Amino acid sequence: MAVRKLGVSEARRRLPELVETIARDGGRVDVTRRGMPRVSIVRTADLERRAVTPVRPPAGLRVEFDFPPEELLREIRDLRARWPHPRPLGRARSKRRRARRR
Repeated sequence: MAVRKLGVSEARRRLPELVETIARDGGRVDVTRRGMPRVSIVRTADLERRAVTPVRPPAGLRVEFDFPPEELLREIRDLRARWPHPRPLGRARSKRRRARRR
C-alpha cells in the first residue's frame, strides 16, 4: 500500500483531490501535524478486506490448556486460597517502595 505524508494545511487544500485519488487507486495518506502522523485517509474497501482476514497471533503468544475446566477452576481456587489479596499495580507498589527507602 503506497503511503504519502502531507501536512494539515496541504491536506486541507487538496482534500477533494485526495479523496478521489484514494477512492479510485487505493493507498493511504498520512496527515501530519508538526511532523507527527495524526490521521490516515484510506479507502474503506481496503479496511473491510483487511478486517475479514483473521489475524492469528504468533505461536509463541498462544497458550492452549489440555485439561478439563473443572481442574482449572480447582487450581484457581487453590491459588486464591494461598494468596487472597491481589498484588498492587505498578504505581501503588512503587510509591510504597519509595516510602520504605526514606
